[in-house]
Amino acid sequence: MSGAWVRSGVLAGARQLIEELGGDAAEICRHSGMAEAALREFDMPISALGVVRFLSQAATSCGCPSFGLRLATRQDLSVLGPLWLLMRSAATVRQLVADLARYFVVHTRGAIVAAQAASDGSLFVTYSAAKGLRVDDRQTIELGVALFCNELRGHAEPRWQPASVQFCHRAPDDLQWHRRLFGPALSFDQDRNAVRVDPALLARPLAAADQRSRRS
Repeated sequence: MSGAWVRSGVLAGARQLIEELGGDAAEICRHSGMAEAALREFDMPISALGVVRFLSQAATSCGCPSFGLRLATRQDLSVLGPLWLLMRSAATVRQLVADLARYFVVHTRGAIVAAQAASDGSLFVTYSAAKGLRVDDRQTIELGVALFCNELRGHAEPRWQPASVQFCHRAPDDLQWHRRLFGPALSFDQDRNAVRVDPALLARPLAAADQRSRRS
């Protein structure tokens, strides 16, 4: 994990959110070891571990336990850079999920995405930090899971909510933002971070699929 890198686009919107919450972005960068340039230049390589530290420090410094979730409302999966170009060319949601799981390693080796089939045809899409992480990854995990759910919501029926969302960490005192982004089917203190995607949604076509990107 310590040697893993990720594109700085994963921090898009972070400075603005910190400022709105009354925090000092430069000070948070100093405490977490993050280059301040990463908050304004979104195509530079930065430490994946540094991102985890930065998001955790931002939540603490701003007194905002929901920092990762709030940041997710300011981003979309385009923060994945080149991987997103492939994913957006998928014909169905199932193919989009398969591309995300198979090629996430191209985005970073600092985290792992996997898809596990359930007996009813649904998929459990799991997200975890790479082994060896020794800092609180809650903000990073919640940001990633929220971005994924927001992407699914864009392809689903109106008012769609995930069939279930699981987190390894403990439940916060205030679940307002979690309910807003994930709906009621939430559980904490689980053995994995996972989103259950139902078969009907997996079969839905992507309206903006660009098959030219996939052929090229």
